[in-house]
Amino acid sequence: MVNGMTEKIFKSWNYPMTYKSIITTIQLRPHPNADKLQLADVVGHQLICDSELYSNGDTVIFFPEGGQLTDAVCFHNNLYREGKGTNKNPERFGYFDSSRRIRSIKLRGEISEGFMLKIENFEFTGANLSGLRPGMQLDELGGVALCKKYETRATRQARAKAGGTAKKDINLFAKVGDTPKFRYLMNTIPEGAVLTISEKIHGTSGRTGYIS
Repeated sequence: MVNGMTEKIFKSWNYPMTYKSIITTIQLRPHPNADKLQLADVVGHQLICDSELYSNGDTVIFFPEGGQLTDAVCFHNNLYREGKGTNKNPERFGYFDSSRRIRSIKLRGEISEGFMLKIENFEFTGANLSGLRPGMQLDELGGVALCKKYETRATRQARAKAGGTAKKDINLFAKVGDTPKFRYLMNTIPEGAVLTISEKIHGTSGRTGYIS
């Protein structure tokens, strides 16, 4: 439960039902085990970045783990590992393999939970980047696809097996949507807001009703 002001923020938050990237600013701190690396606090996530490429307060497009970059993003930003894809500059390489899957990785004892690029890295889309603001969520820019939710082979096979099976539409109860993640919302909660925090216990749930 939240007070009136915070409740309004929660209700108006356009949390994506599908995977999207997030525009945000970053706060940097030293990496305890590497002089040339820094740790970035990004909407509740920790990322590892090159100390020469990023500065405190930079605006970035953040891609949480569980997504997949498009070939266009990897090509124009030279993100493919050698032999795993085609980069715009054939002399430069990144660390993504051909799947372009965004994963959490551990480097020098610290976890990096996703991937980010500066706003200017997306000039190749031809979009007006000056209109982008922190808090915006997107999976395309200027008509160019940027990312999507990563699907495992098992998920793709299950969907193919289901074929054109239509889901039964039940109108008696309103559908329950995705629950927003607190780490995406915590910077929008106003100072002085009153919150009630409860424990989430995993199990089964259901809704029943008597219709006369």
